[in-house]
Amino acid sequence: MELSEISSSQSVTLEKQKEQLMESDRQLQQAEEKYSLLSVQMRSLEQEMLEQQNSLENARIYFEEFAREEQLKRDKLKREKTAAWIIAGVLLCACIAK
Repeated sequence: MELSEISSSQSVTLEKQKEQLMESDRQLQQAEEKYSLLSVQMRSLEQEMLEQQNSLENARIYFEEFAREEQLKRDKLKREKTAAWIIAGVLLCACIAK
């Protein structure tokens, strides 16, 4: 009788452990699926980040080139303005001298 109760108790425990094992397996499979999905998303985001970094680098290069060109234009205008003032001064002196 006592052996029968022990055997029955062990059977119940075994069934519970089987259910727990099945639940653990199910949770493990869900975790693996989530991991796989997150890995794909991570690779996609890494690729997108690299593309954005390249775009930003290109924008920085274009901006620096634009800034250089604008500085050259400003320098040229400044030289032209200075030359015009010099010419105006020389002409004024020439007019005064006559």
